[in-house]
Amino acid sequence: MNRFILPALLLTSSLSLCSLSATGSVSLTSFGARPNDPSCNSVTAFQQALGTLGHAGGGTLSVPAGDYYLQFPDIADNVDPKEPASKAILKQNSLTRSKLILVPAGVIVTGTHDAAGHPTTRLHWTITSAPLLSFVSADHAGIVDIAFVFDGSQPQFFPWAEEDFLDAVGYRSRWLGGPYELSTVIYTIGSGGLRFENLSFRSGTSPADNEHTFAFGIMSKGKTPVPQPSASVVAAMTVGSTTPGGGLTDCVSGNAFRSLSFEDYVMGIVASGQCDPIFENISGDNRGSWYRSFDPTHETGGAIKYIGPPGHLIYLTFQNAYDVLRTAGSAAGQQVFKSTTRNKNISLRNIIEGPHTLSNVNSLGTLALKNIDGGLVANVTSNHPAGLIQTMVDAHKLTLQDLTWSSDADICSEGGASACGVPIIGIAPGPANTSEEISEEIQFVRIKLHTVGAPTAFRIAAEDPGTPLSGNIQVDDMTIECQPLLDSQKQAGRGTIMLRSFAAHLANVTYHPIGLPDAQPRGQAYAVRILARSLDTNVDIQIRLDKGSAADGLYKCEIEKPAGGMSPADTKCVITAHFVD
Repeated sequence: MNRFILPALLLTSSLSLCSLSATGSVSLTSFGARPNDPSCNSVTAFQQALGTLGHAGGGTLSVPAGDYYLQFPDIADNVDPKEPASKAILKQNSLTRSKLILVPAGVIVTGTHDAAGHPTTRLHWTITSAPLLSFVSADHAGIVDIAFVFDGSQPQFFPWAEEDFLDAVGYRSRWLGGPYELSTVIYTIGSGGLRFENLSFRSGTSPADNEHTFAFGIMSKGKTPVPQPSASVVAAMTVGSTTPGGGLTDCVSGNAFRSLSFEDYVMGIVASGQCDPIFENISGDNRGSWYRSFDPTHETGGAIKYIGPPGHLIYLTFQNAYDVLRTAGSAAGQQVFKSTTRNKNISLRNIIEGPHTLSNVNSLGTLALKNIDGGLVANVTSNHPAGLIQTMVDAHKLTLQDLTWSSDADICSEGGASACGVPIIGIAPGPANTSEEISEEIQFVRIKLHTVGAPTAFRIAAEDPGTPLSGNIQVDDMTIECQPLLDSQKQAGRGTIMLRSFAAHLANVTYHPIGLPDAQPRGQAYAVRILARSLDTNVDIQIRLDKGSAADGLYKCEIEKPAGGMSPADTKCVITAHFVD
């Protein structure tokens, strides 16, 4: 019987390759996928089609209009890996390369779109323990004109470590992130020149609720894993010595993320180790948050300790390399920080996040900007109640222009929200032992922050007075409208603008306090507080008061004196107050 089947298989493969050599394209339906049929699992069709294109050196996988369903019943999902009863499930439903959908280098997966440009090819998924589509050492690949629809619910457990996934796909690395990072639609590592364009991500539940939000839309990492020493090598090291041990050391180049829409999500894009990336025309709304413990057996109090990271629309983050330190108490050694590979020359523009949220319990601002060396952030409009940028850390030579944030919500009234009291734009240094992780050579131009629901803040400050200072920061043309921060409120002593910095110069700043009571409020409102240790920091601010306000003279610009000393002469604040006609 095998003598008859084998030639047929070879003939099918030959026809596919001949077709590919002539057109550079294959259709998913040619490999058995059936659109609009929930009973048809299209995983195998994707694997075979992508395998054909990979063997041919690249091409286009065409996915016709319609709904396609991707199921992974043979990969353990949402089971507690610490439970003894899970061992059999994890063994039987192991995470292996053959079960995943891997897009090869040079392959573009392309769907269809209607006259308005909206994708009409839809991929449905439910898995939360492994990526839906993975790009591993897949330069110049991508996805175009696809809508992703999540038909599952938020998990409580992530059975696979990121190392399990990387070992399975042959990209041996460790210490890159938590297991929840595998709960993503698209995962990329070691891949440059990627193209993700005209994609939408949403829940299939309507109306959506927080329980049915998906975790990550796109998780994109750099390249070049640090070689891992064997246990015998570490055991033979002298106490106190180090050897390279984990992380990634290089950035990938030229990845483009364009025309992406996220709804019913926790995190849109997380990217690290990116050189010359483009993030353009990206929108989000109906953001939710992680809302329950991922390790309930180890919870000891009322507050959840084992919860996922707070969400953003776009999060540019760190990519570290680590050493292994040999210690007397650990033959296997300890992980210690070695170096950071920054995101270089970023372009992030035309970003919009709407006001609707599904949960703010564990959410932060639209953007988090960390570990950046050069670039432009422009035309960002956020209505998310948690804020605009939380936080900026280790950013250098970055221009931010035409940023607008507005919200009428009071996030603190929700109780337990992670963003309560967090500045709308916050710039902070890294830990005290990372003196290079300050932000400097930053320029803000045309910034507008508005809320009627609560006080707000623009902050360049280290909460810990011992941490290093950020500086060389210019602000030109910033308007803030909000309730004032008064001593009678729980955020006493804080300022609407709060600085602990060197060479920070804020000019053309307008502060319009709103929502004041008719009678003279109690306490002092700090429009600006320049904290001790600041050097060469000055603010030129204009305070606009509504006609008839009883708050004239209430606002103060304070320069904090260091203990036993005087503030530097080059640190100044000038206030001009007037009434609005």
